[in-house]
Amino acid sequence: MHLTLSTSDRQYGMPPGRLPGTVGSLKIAFSNLPAASAAANQPAQAVPRSVTVVNRITSDTQQSSIVKSGLLQDDQTTLISPPAKDAIGANGLRRLEAFFHLQAGWDGTASKPIDLNSVVVFSRFFEETRLNPKRLGVFMSARGNVVVNWPEQDGQLVELEFHSSGVDYFIESSGDEGTVANSDIGFSKLFQLISESVTA
Repeated sequence: MHLTLSTSDRQYGMPPGRLPGTVGSLKIAFSNLPAASAAANQPAQAVPRSVTVVNRITSDTQQSSIVKSGLLQDDQTTLISPPAKDAIGANGLRRLEAFFHLQAGWDGTASKPIDLNSVVVFSRFFEETRLNPKRLGVFMSARGNVVVNWPEQDGQLVELEFHSSGVDYFIESSGDEGTVANSDIGFSKLFQLISESVTA
């Protein structure tokens, strides 16, 4: 069987097998074509005649952004732990929700929409460490990861970027920079590094 993908301005011939990548919503038209078994007086089989892409190919769609932002609405959400909400405050939570509306390409062609795994790791980190820095800022990297930073007592910054496998950190006062794993041990190590920089 040969599939033809068609958009408003192009058609793509696809060989049998799996379609590469995500192509969004597909509309498949069927027609009755004679099968090899037709010679044996068996009914024709319904096989795909064409596959039409009915919405554009993106890594994130408006619909999925609406679903994502719904995860943050009201105080009943379980996506963000109470300690994480306390750490970022009401303004930070609104800012985080705004990130859920950003589409791929929001900051250049390579920028990605928010990664829910990043939000989960961010939430878990603050739940386990109970850090609650003053003047904590919330940002999103071009990779779609949640980033937070705050000034220490001497005005130098601590910056954390959360991703599915862990947390990238930079502690300006000590020059410490690295990554810890998304685990209790990794979070404990990072908490200790941050605590030492505050008391130094």
